[in-house]
Amino acid sequence: MSHVLTATFFLTLAWLLQLYLVFPLEQELRLEDPNATVFSYVFLPHGAKVLIAMFLMAWSLPVIFIVAFGSGIMFGFDPLYAFLGAVLAATTAIMPIWLLNYVTS
Repeated sequence: MSHVLTATFFLTLAWLLQLYLVFPLEQELRLEDPNATVFSYVFLPHGAKVLIAMFLMAWSLPVIFIVAFGSGIMFGFDPLYAFLGAVLAATTAIMPIWLLNYVTS
């Protein structure tokens, strides 16, 4: 159970670093780019989700779901939209691993 809490902390930390360190730094470095306010070249939460999915497999689903849902609510999205986004985030993180395991077995 401690690995689930550690993964939840890791993914939450990735979101916080992205929002308050990486994204503002990218916006400062890409002043001439009009898309700098919309997307990031370095999106830490995605990498964290992939690592968590690789290490925890099925246990990654609740971790990613909870953090993604909390992030959606924190961004002010409608709870249904945040819920659907969290389901999509959790399933798309582990689906490629499950498919690869299925094809190679």
